[in-house]
This record gives sequence, structure tokens and C-alpha cells, in this order.
Amino acid sequence: LRDVNERRAAEAKLRELNENLERRVAERTAERDRMWRLSNDLMLVARPDGTISSTNPAWKDLLGWDEAALLGAPLREFVVPEDRVALEAALAEMLRTGASRLFELGMRARDGGTRLIAWNAIAVDGLVQAVGRDMTVERTAQTALLEAEEALRQSSKMEALGQLTGGIAHDFNNLLSGVIGAMDLLKMRIAERRYDSIERLANTAINSADRAAALTHRLLAFARRQPLDPRPV
Repeated sequence: LRDVNERRAAEAKLRELNENLERRVAERTAERDRMWRLSNDLMLVARPDGTISSTNPAWKDLLGWDEAALLGAPLREFVVPEDRVALEAALAEMLRTGASRLFELGMRARDGGTRLIAWNAIAVDGLVQAVGRDMTVERTAQTALLEAEEALRQSSKMEALGQLTGGIAHDFNNLLSGVIGAMDLLKMRIAERRYDSIERLANTAINSADRAAALTHRLLAFARRQPLDPRPV
């Protein structure tokens, strides 16, 4: 009788352990299923060749593709043509190394648009599992910020150019004065038939004109964002 009671107690305890284990497994499975259904991120499971075998509802909400259009289709068909090489490379590396990969792909939406998706993927047990987050708005904002910063730099550059105008005009006027003065003296020497200093005056005028041209070149380069010529003015 004692042996029967002990055996029954052991069996009851084992049943209780099994029931607790099954309940925990069911709870964890339900949690994963709930995350799969409710997540705003794209989720998928694909075969090694990229054929889609499972997707979550976010594909419909974000890109407009329902499960019927996705299951059994190659993932590359939903990637913009210019990013398909990157997809193939990522798949090959994951299958070769078994390590997770982070990469971004432009994904085609059913309405003809494109969404930029940042993928975190890994190949496990002969399947590719991936989660993708929509980065379209963030990348658009980053691009707009970079453009605004570039516009601000150009605006600051033009403002600085305007502030320098007074000093530059003074320097330019000095250069022109050198040209005009040398030409006036040259004209006087010719009228007086004094030719001994003609070459020196002509060289002075040419040198001043060259320096004025170099200054103009550097100003245009500054305004047009071209590399400045290191030649002295």
C-alpha cells in the first residue's frame, strides 16, 4: 500500500510539472504570437534561397502586401532593383557565417511607393529570420537636415563674402590704380619720346593686371564652392 501511494504521489507530481511546463510553453508561444501579430515592424521567415515562408500583418499595414501575395514569392521581388544585389550579398554572408546582419533595403509598396527598411536578420536551422524597421521618415529628416545645414553654410559663406567686399574692393582698386598709373606714365614717356623706361612700366602694368585677375578668380571660386588656387594674389 505504501509503494502504491508513493508511486501515485510521484505520478501526480510529474503530471503537475508537465502541466506547468505546458502552460509556460503555451504562455510563451502566445506572447510570441501576439508580438508577431501586433508588431509595427516587418517580420518574415524565408528559405535560404530567399523564398518567403511566413510574414506578419505589418507587411499589409506598411507596404500593402497581404499574405497571399507574399507566401512562396521571392523576397527580391519586393526589393527595389538597385538594392537586390545587396540583398543577395547579405543572404549569402548570413548562410556562410551564421552571424546576424544589419542592412538597409528599399522595399516596394503595393501602391508604387518605396519605403526604406532597416533589417536585422540571421540564418538559423536552415531558415532566414528577419525583422525590419521603417526608416523612411528618419532618413528623409536626416537628408533634409543635411540640406539645410549645407544651405546655411552657403548662406554664411555669402554673408562672409559680402562683409569682405569693402576690403576686397579697396585691394582691387589699388591693383587697378597700379595698372592705370603705369599706363599713364607709359603714355607720357611715349609722348616725350623717352623710351628707356617703357619696358619697366609695361611690366608693372601687366603685373598689377595679373594680380587683379588672380583676385577675381579666387573670389569666383569662393562664391561657387570651387577649390581655391593656391597661387598668391
